[in-house]
Amino acid sequence: MATNFPHLLAHVRGAARFFLDAWHGLLIRRSQVRALVGEPNSRRYAHAHPPGWPRIFTAGVYLLALTACGEPVEWQDNHGYGWYYNAVTASGWKVRWDEVVTEATPAYLSDVNFYETTWQRMRECTGMDGPPAFIVAKPLAYIQARYGPNIGGYYHRNPPLLVIDETAWVLRHEQGHHVQLYTTGDSDHDHHHPMFKTDGCTFTVGFP
Repeated sequence: MATNFPHLLAHVRGAARFFLDAWHGLLIRRSQVRALVGEPNSRRYAHAHPPGWPRIFTAGVYLLALTACGEPVEWQDNHGYGWYYNAVTASGWKVRWDEVVTEATPAYLSDVNFYETTWQRMRECTGMDGPPAFIVAKPLAYIQARYGPNIGGYYHRNPPLLVIDETAWVLRHEQGHHVQLYTTGDSDHDHHHPMFKTDGCTFTVGFP
């Protein structure tokens, strides 16, 4: 599971700094109160509650929250895409297409059977398998703005998410990364596997 360590480290440093500042303030206040009302065992000292304790308590709660079990941002918001979907395939793939489907887009883009058929053909062609994942169709302009000018789709790991454009031509390619990850443990970002060659499954599987 991916974790944003720089972001987490910044929070830990901030909490530690807050705690040390509060403790330093408490020591100063303690010496001031002792000078004014007597030693710590006196009744007057007991009623003079230094203001540093609330801050130390707050910092302690903050540090405990940071160490508690929780999901990283990638799981909370599905890599920024959210979790709503338009349909579920027979094998459990969740698909969202409503952001790109228009009268001009191919009819298969909003056909849930298309995604299931392509997936089954990829499994058969590669001899690999994987669990159902999430597919989001986005405009090509959005994809290239987020991932790069020559990118037509993207595969996110953990949780698995396939981002495809409004033609869905990259669906087979991203499904190739998916079966690679769950069969070999490596999604093969650099495309070394034969399935990514022009005579490989990501090109030869029937489409659509």
